[in-house]
Amino acid sequence: MSGDRPIAVALLTGGLDSAVAASIVQRQGIELVGLHVESPFHCGQGTLDRAVERLNIHCERRSVDEEYLDAWRRPRFGFGKGANPCTDCHRYIFGMADKLLTELGGEFVVSGEVLG
Repeated sequence: MSGDRPIAVALLTGGLDSAVAASIVQRQGIELVGLHVESPFHCGQGTLDRAVERLNIHCERRSVDEEYLDAWRRPRFGFGKGANPCTDCHRYIFGMADKLLTELGGEFVVSGEVLG
């Protein structure tokens, strides 16, 4: 880490939205560390690798545990719509990002999620 620039954790899925969001923040002079949460339900490793290479950043790859799988099986806040994960799964993933953010002394989390 450079020490003189703010640090952010970029949640990277391998999709276009998360890569674009990370790039926009990076262009603002923010130092990025990627976080990819690996689950049994996700594929697209090649697109993730290309995004990390284009951004020229380090990307932590962390796997989900039984707590995530329990949330997926029995979500407290209900199931998502279509391919979108449930609120419980989002909370879990953003919790992982918050832990990494704390480890790094970072300031915020970037995702490619679209609200509304």
